[in-house]
Order: sequence, then C-alpha cells, then structure tokens
Amino acid sequence: MDRPAISETTPTWDVGIARVPLRVVRRTAGPPGPPVLFLHGFHSAPPGAGDRDVSSLAAAGFTAVVVEAPHHGRRRSPRVDEIVEAQGPPAHELFLRIVREAVAELPAVVERARAEFGGPLGVVGVSMGAYTALAAATAEPRLSVVVSILGSPDWAPREGEPTPTSREWLAEAPICRPERFPPRALLLANAGRDANVPPAASRAFAATLRPLYADHPDRLDYREYPESEHFMREADWNDLWSRTLEWLRRFLVR
Repeated sequence: MDRPAISETTPTWDVGIARVPLRVVRRTAGPPGPPVLFLHGFHSAPPGAGDRDVSSLAAAGFTAVVVEAPHHGRRRSPRVDEIVEAQGPPAHELFLRIVREAVAELPAVVERARAEFGGPLGVVGVSMGAYTALAAATAEPRLSVVVSILGSPDWAPREGEPTPTSREWLAEAPICRPERFPPRALLLANAGRDANVPPAASRAFAATLRPLYADHPDRLDYREYPESEHFMREADWNDLWSRTLEWLRRFLVR
C-alpha cells in the first residue's frame, strides 16, 4: 500500500500575549484528522514532517500540531544554555520555568487547535514535553487523551533540595493533583534505567491513579521498559510508539 502524502505548514499562532510557532503535519488529501499536540523535549529542535514519529501521526490520520517550547526553535533564547551550564537544583528551577511557561500557553493553543481542526484533542509529550503535557492536563479538561513519554508527574529535583522558588511550585505538580486526570485516557511510559527522569515517580503515580480509574480501568496504562535509558533502545521505542498510535486511535478517533 502506498504511504499517504504528507504536508507541513509552519504557522505562528497568537495565543493571548504569546506568539507560538508551530509545525502542522497532516495528510495532504481529505479533511483534517483529530488534532494531536506534540510537545518535544528539552534542547531539541521541534520536529517536523521529516521526523518519523511526527510523520507517522499524520500517516495514521491525525493532524500533528508540533508546538515549539518556550526558548526553543524560533524562540531560542539563552535560557536553554543557562540550564545546560547550571547544575543541581538551580538548573531544575530553570527547567521548571520553561515547563510552567509552556503550560501557561497550552489552553490558548488548545482553543486555537480546536477552532482550526475540531475536536476531541490529544497531546503527546516527550521528556520535557511530557512534564508539560501532564501539568497542562491538570488544568485543561479539553485534552481528552494524554500520552506522557519519559516524563514525570513529580517536580522535585532529582538530587538535593529544591530552591526556595521551585519549592513554592511543588504543589502545582501533577503528582499532587491525581483527581484531575480521570476519566480521560492516560498513557504513561518510562525507561527503567533512565538517570535523567527516573521512573519511580510515574510508577507511583500510576498506582495512585488506579483506584480513581476504577470505573474506567481501560483508560489508564503504565508502561516501563526496564532495559532502556533516557535515549531508549530502538526496539523499545518502536514498541512504545506503536502503543502510542494505538492509544490515540482507540480513544481519539470517533
């Protein structure tokens, strides 16, 4: 079977006070499919149609809306380099600042995506993007399907004590707001040997959520790949991405 033709556009949406650059990747033929926001990782270029995962979203019939994170891509700023140069809790505070900025933009992005492409709407976040997706879901009920890949619901630093500023933000973390997730479809996936984002917090969060999903147990899934690190083994990533596409088909396509 021939692979469907894929197109890419690069609009910039005005959402409140921000101008958020995007890449919209979709099938060339036919009406737009259900929109899926794709939130990329830290210090990575926002992917487009040349990325196999984004193109697979489009090939599966979704409208992939790749949202450039604050201080990345066309909005690149010194903040990214500051995080790379910093260490420990100060670097974590700067990282959370980007996450919080991204979360603040998401409701208006959701509104615009629904106006442009209809609903319901899903979100897939990878690494930093997964932190953002989970946090946005606590405040944005219009995100019907949430996929968190290599992220964490916990905002505590990996090592050391939080800075005074980031300590004030800990109560915003998704791990403190489990009741805001059901009954939406939530897929959590982490790597067992991930030193950057250890899986323990997501594993514990899934355990906390299971009783809350008692009426909809099929809408919660936690996957852990014990042999993978933050940059996952190819076989594990391929399995996870296949599950991601199936999750989106199952709960987003009507």
